[in-house]
Amino acid sequence: MYFLGKELFNKKVGLLAAAFLAFVPGILYRVSAGFIEKEPVGGMFMLLTFLFFVKAFKVGEVDREISWRHILLHPFSILHKTSLSEERLKAMKSVLYGTLSGIFLFLMSLSWGGTKIVLIVIPLFVLVSLLLNRYDLKFLLSYVSFFVSFSLLIVLVAYSILSVAPVILTEVEMIVNYVALFAFLIRFGIERFSVIDKKYVPYAIPALFVIGLFIFGVASYVNIELGEWTADIIARTSQPISYGVIASTVAESQTAGGFMRDSLT
Repeated sequence: MYFLGKELFNKKVGLLAAAFLAFVPGILYRVSAGFIEKEPVGGMFMLLTFLFFVKAFKVGEVDREISWRHILLHPFSILHKTSLSEERLKAMKSVLYGTLSGIFLFLMSLSWGGTKIVLIVIPLFVLVSLLLNRYDLKFLLSYVSFFVSFSLLIVLVAYSILSVAPVILTEVEMIVNYVALFAFLIRFGIERFSVIDKKYVPYAIPALFVIGLFIFGVASYVNIELGEWTADIIARTSQPISYGVIASTVAESQTAGGFMRDSLT
């Protein structure tokens, strides 16, 4: 928690965030002196997922004069010693950090049912950022590498090798990610191929979003099956862990017991 707060803001915020995790009444029953008790593995992987995703799109300036001690603490900084251009270095670091974020989310999915929350928070952050015209190449590479690495691990490892399904590819949390990825690709294509004038580019995604939402809303009223599917999506979004009130309070506490039992057999 400290490193996440530090990466987002500064050291003071990181210390404050870690302190809140230790003594805020709302989460005190879930932690002990700042250490997550009930989901220690899932909680750690969740924070690492957010940490590396933030580091991916916040890649700073390239310092060619870094020390080897700095490289030991920040392994990806060894790229600064190469002859690659600054823009290429930033792009590579964004992809590497984004891939790490996806890997840790995959590990979290094998140990904790709370993966659904992360899979909703990150794409919503991406969509809001795009609507507010917060877009650059680093942001694109960060999200694409994160989502692609996670999806590949789910399909190639969880489904094929381990024969478990920690995440269903057609559930609402994955659909939100498909929408975010599609919005990113549209924005990239508009700028890459100069589809419209530059001064109108910031308004392209908000306009398409409003139009698409309106068409989807009308279609939901016209088509009964689509309407039922939309109602189901709204219910799942409002209660991403489980439909029931009782189940919602404990469903995120799923352990790796089932996964370990299935993998041993």
